[in-house]
Amino acid sequence: MLTHLTKRANRYYIRRKIPVDLQAHYGRKEIVKSLGTSDPAKAAVLCRKEGVALDNEFAAARAKIATAADPADTSIASAPDNEPLNADEVAATTLALLRQRRDAAAIQGHLALTEFMERQSVNLEHQEAMLRGELEPLHALSKHEGHRNALRAFLTGDGSVIARSQDSRPTSKSKTSFEALAKRWHAERKPQIDTFNKAMRAIRFFKSLVGDMPVEQITRLHIIEFKDKFLASPGVKKGTKQSPANTNAQIEQLSIVLNYGRNNAVIDINPAQGIRVDDT
Repeated sequence: MLTHLTKRANRYYIRRKIPVDLQAHYGRKEIVKSLGTSDPAKAAVLCRKEGVALDNEFAAARAKIATAADPADTSIASAPDNEPLNADEVAATTLALLRQRRDAAAIQGHLALTEFMERQSVNLEHQEAMLRGELEPLHALSKHEGHRNALRAFLTGDGSVIARSQDSRPTSKSKTSFEALAKRWHAERKPQIDTFNKAMRAIRFFKSLVGDMPVEQITRLHIIEFKDKFLASPGVKKGTKQSPANTNAQIEQLSIVLNYGRNNAVIDINPAQGIRVDDT
């Protein structure tokens, strides 16, 4: 049963109560949106899609509120979002401010301190979701990475992890080719030769359409560029384009190799995660 689906004058709408903690942000208590159809079957499908979209919107709103409420934004507010940032420097600055604000909250009493710590736990979940590609990033990914690392250190009480990461992580000059990473994956995981060949073919497609670059420099924008260009490239039959299914298959091959890189500390996140052509 679709509890948020309602009908007015032969037209269907989604009517959704705004969570209590977001009502002040929206300035109202509910959202009513037309689904643009009088067909009940279509309305049911659209209602489910809108419900998911609203869930994501609410999550993004909470992340934005949390970012504004803690030092994650003010710590580097002078740096433009499109400017490359050093995640370790962001983490160190943010951790220092988190500690300052924690101490200030403690002076206000136990309740204020508890609420502050709970907000940071939620903020950490949102930062990680953005880095996994599950939520739309609000800033450069390196900025979110720095916030995540600071929040992890702050909430675990182990601030030394940031210092260790600065000493042990690869420098920005590290260069691992896509092919080299794929060969490491093949040597360790030992996939079927056909699976390995598919991954190498997808990597060749990526290089021809987007460019040859170290995996440390590949971003979600590069993967999206690959998706769009591959989808528009010629298909097997003359006069056709690549299908969404084949495009998604190529992205999946890239994602397998990049996921291996993430799990082995070559890269911090898998930039291909969650990217696909909607073939519904």
